Amino acid sequence: MITLHGSATETATVTGSGVFAPHQEYVALFVTISAISGTSATVTVKIQESADGTNFADVSSFTTTGLTATGTTRIAVPTVGMKCAGFVRAVSTISGTTPSITFTAFLSTVPTLARS
Repeated sequence: MITLHGSATETATVTGSGVFAPHQEYVALFVTISAISGTSATVTVKIQESADGTNFADVSSFTTTGLTATGTTRIAVPTVGMKCAGFVRAVSTISGTTPSITFTAFLSTVPTLARS
């Protein structure tokens, strides 16, 4: 598992740091909300990747819906066999009135095997 957002409380949108994850295939994104407060508080987590660790782009269809309650949500990879471009990060969009959301985000991956 690759930690994209360690357990922390957020009140505004946060863009995580890029994590070097070469030779990995995406499996699933796990988001666990342990506390949430505020009016209509919501977090949406999307995955971005980059070949150089600087220029990131969204991974198509690898975004949660707006999460509004405690618990764990699993989002399966949109395409089986999808490989990481090299670096990966999470962008967590926080919305609502005075939102406060404590959550973690992990990316499950498996190593790709070199074929001869």
